[in-house]
Amino acid sequence: MEITVLGAHNIESKTTRTQCLLVDGIFSLDAGCLTSNLTFEEQQHLRAIFLTHGHYDHARDVPAIAMNFSLQKKTLDVYAIAPVFETLESHFLNDVVYPAYFKRPPEAPTLRKHILEPGQEIAIDGYKLLPVRTTHSQPAAALQLTSPEGKKVFYSGDAGPGLEDVWAVIDPDLLIIETTALNSYDEFAKKAGHLTPRLLGEELKKYRELKGSLPRIITVHTNPFDEEGIRAELGVIASELGADITTAYEGMRIKV
Repeated sequence: MEITVLGAHNIESKTTRTQCLLVDGIFSLDAGCLTSNLTFEEQQHLRAIFLTHGHYDHARDVPAIAMNFSLQKKTLDVYAIAPVFETLESHFLNDVVYPAYFKRPPEAPTLRKHILEPGQEIAIDGYKLLPVRTTHSQPAAALQLTSPEGKKVFYSGDAGPGLEDVWAVIDPDLLIIETTALNSYDEFAKKAGHLTPRLLGEELKKYRELKGSLPRIITVHTNPFDEEGIRAELGVIASELGADITTAYEGMRIKV
């Protein structure tokens, strides 16, 4: 399995992009910056988008990719828990802001909806997808994707503290998890459903107690204004836990 980090941050600029990971060139984990990072030809290789939740920085390019597929008269599958589709269809793909591509054209909608049930693993083109509920300010589900060869990657999307139930049902080779803010924002992060390096460290300790060891860890959804400090604080956590923790960046390629 090969993962390309298209977007690794929580806000966008010329050098930072919002959350989006491309898996084996065919699956998108969230869609914060999908169309702006892929050529039209590369977009046509996409088989599905997997969304963790409906916040703008994770779902922004769903309307844009839908327009592109519509003009090519092609269909794209979208997988998410039910509240994500409610957000997309009421606020974006509503025939006001953008065409209602989950319904148009009526005979073969451009976007094909697949509602995920947390805890129920499904098969997709030889891969397996397991959604797991997480704590965030909007209904959200983290995702574990298993390749046909059996390699597993876990992607948290946005998730706050209290991941014990998540840890109990996953066993990834690679853990891709958000770390949004500095330790000084611990209280804000708890309320908003995010992680800081210190809060991540507490969750990783629980993982190690349960599983006996830690997988490779890559952090995403970084606030670029505090990125240097976040990396330094993650370095402390990595040293304390003896863990392999790396901060993601745009264009990063990861082999699993």
